Amino acid sequence: MLYPPCCCAVVILFPCCFAAIPPADTVQSLPLEMVKPLQNMDAMETGAVTFEVELSQDDLEHRWFHNGVELSNSERVEVKVHRHRFYRLIVKDLAFEDAGEYKFTCRDVTAVAQLVVTERPLEITRSLQAVTVYER
Repeated sequence: MLYPPCCCAVVILFPCCFAAIPPADTVQSLPLEMVKPLQNMDAMETGAVTFEVELSQDDLEHRWFHNGVELSNSERVEVKVHRHRFYRLIVKDLAFEDAGEYKFTCRDVTAVAQLVVTERPLEITRSLQAVTVYER
């Protein structure tokens, strides 16, 4: 019996056809690469800074370090993934102790950047008033 041609294709798989598919352990994934590396940053005291790395693969387990100590989410520190490939570290309310080396690691990829925290310039909010002092 002949069937009229149609726009959809039908695929029928038979067990014998699966022999051509390689086992899962022979399939190799693409190597992990850094698309956008870390940048050195300068920020003012009490400000905020965002470190960002873009990787070639999505949603990977990663770690951030400050001067060799691993960082995790806290009131001042936020570790997050943005759009699956952008790995961010946000440090708020900067203090001089936050200056130093920041390191990102994910599998065999490592990136290092320096943060320099500068003192906020003094602001004179009220001018000096003349004072008269009498000696007794």
